Amino acid sequence: GKLLFPGDGSVPADRWSYIESSASYSQFFEEGRTLGYGLAVNGLEGRLPLKLRYVEPGSPAAAAGLRRGDTVVSVNGVSAASLVAGGDYSVLSPANEGETITVELNTASGRRTASLVAAVFTLTPVATTRVLTLAVGKKAGYVMLKDFIPQAETPLANAFASFRAAGATELIIDLRYNGGGRISTSNARAS
Repeated sequence: GKLLFPGDGSVPADRWSYIESSASYSQFFEEGRTLGYGLAVNGLEGRLPLKLRYVEPGSPAAAAGLRRGDTVVSVNGVSAASLVAGGDYSVLSPANEGETITVELNTASGRRTASLVAAVFTLTPVATTRVLTLAVGKKAGYVMLKDFIPQAETPLANAFASFRAAGATELIIDLRYNGGGRISTSNARAS
């Protein structure tokens, strides 16, 4: 924490950088796995409603049936309003496997509560690919790329090959949930 710029009144505090252990780095960027519950919220906007922005396929959150767009009512009994007001979402980032959180949600089918147990799970860096027909009649390949990790390279190459085979002349790369990653992976995709 002391290495991060705390802000000085004219330049805001660095909220994007972080420090992690080499084991955690290797697990994510080399093995393509991570420790967590598998959910992300729209908390950085600092306003309600607090919604699930992304649910990682293969995660405890996905196994519990949580979905993008579900509205968080509370986490471990702390209201979404309190979480947003405090700007502290660390409860969603476990330190160890086996930690548990209870999330109360409003979903399309009503209010529900889910208990999530932190686990190490395999990431899905390329979650969605499809060919779209645009209004002008052209075809576009659409790919959602979440993680720039080596495990993304083969699915991306396969997606691009299928786009070409389908006659797509346009490309849409969705990076909305991308937190960055390896330059080697971005170079492989750029070429």
